[in-house]
Amino acid sequence: MKKIILLFIFVSSFMQAQFYEVSFDVQVQTHYNEKGLKWFEEWEEDPKDRQILIELNKNPPVENYKFIFDDNFSSSTHETRINNSQTEQNIFVSKFAPTFGKNAFIDYKENKFWANTDVYDDKYLAYDSIYKVNFQDTGKTKEILGIKVKEAVAKQGKYDLIAWYAPSIKYNYSPDIFYGTNGLILELHYKFEVEDEGEVLVSWKSSKIKPLKKNSKLVKPTKGKVVKFSELNAVWEEANNKLNALYNDNDGVDKK
Repeated sequence: MKKIILLFIFVSSFMQAQFYEVSFDVQVQTHYNEKGLKWFEEWEEDPKDRQILIELNKNPPVENYKFIFDDNFSSSTHETRINNSQTEQNIFVSKFAPTFGKNAFIDYKENKFWANTDVYDDKYLAYDSIYKVNFQDTGKTKEILGIKVKEAVAKQGKYDLIAWYAPSIKYNYSPDIFYGTNGLILELHYKFEVEDEGEVLVSWKSSKIKPLKKNSKLVKPTKGKVVKFSELNAVWEEANNKLNALYNDNDGVDKK
């Protein structure tokens, strides 16, 4: 009887929740509509430079994010990498996850994400909703990083989503604001229309996964003026207008 009890204790401890750190390659592609192309014509007069920018937005450099999670939260953090390549064109297009920018702390109980942002040294804490999506399995399977994954699709508002998730990792999380599959999402694709711009395609592809020796114990950020994430553009615009006015009043010299 003692041997059976000991075996049960061993098996129970082995089956405790396993957490992972996942590296994702992220690409945000924009295919411009007529209004978007018209804006480019007004913004960049040189046809050659304009076409370079349009093509770069169609196929921009891949950005890198690190994703970790625990029982209640997750975190997606942009990883800065130095690009030592030299090209004739001194143009670089950097596109972050359009739903939360460079970083996000996701709270699955509140169904919200929180992101720290600096606007000219002023600290902001931006928030917005996340979405538990009604994904439907398609029956397709494949392997990602040696892990069997299943395909699931969904429609969430203006977003068309395709997810590849690992049933063996019993968390319904993803590195973005969309979650709800029957396992951890290791690949996510979605697209949506921006009326005055065009179609935006977002891809998250896991490039590395490693188990963590202990729970990451994520802590929700609390510092900064709280604003809705969608209000950040207005915050930046106001800050830029104030800065431009300051320089114009001082004939281009900052006298602060």
